[in-house]
Amino acid sequence: MATYSTITVIIQVINCPPLTESDIQLDLWSSLRMPTGIGCTTVFGAEEAALAAAKILALHDYMIYGRILCQQLSNFNKIINAERTIEKETERNGEKRQNGIH
Repeated sequence: MATYSTITVIIQVINCPPLTESDIQLDLWSSLRMPTGIGCTTVFGAEEAALAAAKILALHDYMIYGRILCQQLSNFNKIINAERTIEKETERNGEKRQNGIH
């Protein structure tokens, strides 16, 4: 369906195949294998489809752009904080091993 939609319209098509255990391989590959020159965005899940659409709209709407930017910065901070937590735990575990404590 995405291939047909993409070749019949000029606007961006966001493809979000319904992935179930029984037909994941068929739906996934039919969504990813597009003929040359036919481009569409393929995402997995409704939240990702909404984000892809919002990014397209953000090109002309500074409020949407700002909300996406804030969310990206929040996600970035979460990743940095998680990395710091992992580093601290790794250091603590390394110190325990050096002291013979398990």
